[in-house]
Amino acid sequence: MIDIPVPSPGESITQVQIARWLVEDGEPVQKDQELVEIDSDKATFPIASPVDGKVHILIAEGETVNVGSVIATVDEAQGHRGTGAPVTSHEINATPLAKKILHEKQIEAASIAAAFPGKRITRKEIELFIQGKKEAKGEFVFSGARTETRKKLSTLRLKLAERLVSVSFLVRIKELLEEPGRMLTSGQDLYRVLLDI
Repeated sequence: MIDIPVPSPGESITQVQIARWLVEDGEPVQKDQELVEIDSDKATFPIASPVDGKVHILIAEGETVNVGSVIATVDEAQGHRGTGAPVTSHEINATPLAKKILHEKQIEAASIAAAFPGKRITRKEIELFIQGKKEAKGEFVFSGARTETRKKLSTLRLKLAERLVSVSFLVRIKELLEEPGRMLTSGQDLYRVLLDI
């Protein structure tokens, strides 16, 4: 089993956030295949698999971890199916969950692969495929679900937001101090200016 630790993105950075997993837990991966995108205060960068094998995700998307923490493992022994034969190229490129859903819903793998050529099939593609078939038949589908989703801000966006707020605060103080007739003679005057914001 090979550990996948978070590399140091820079000297002053001690924590990073798991932005997005590019693979599913238990999925076979190839050497140099990107597994995850990591957000730091300064940049977003991918981490690739050092070997062929089966990935096991240890840290969920959106979690904040320390630099050096192990976020996943790759089991080299499980890089092949249970029979020991390698995964063949004629099989559909889909996640294990997607293959299970295809089997349960009795959807032909070839038809969904044709609908999304060259793309890895996930649960999302299957849902789009089913919805597209219903719309083609003229059925109206209302899920009743919200279309808006909220996500935790990435570390980079959070840092940018903090800086924008502090800059806008300083700009407002400058504007108030530059108003005609405004003079600061004591700490109480400064306090009044801050209350005007």
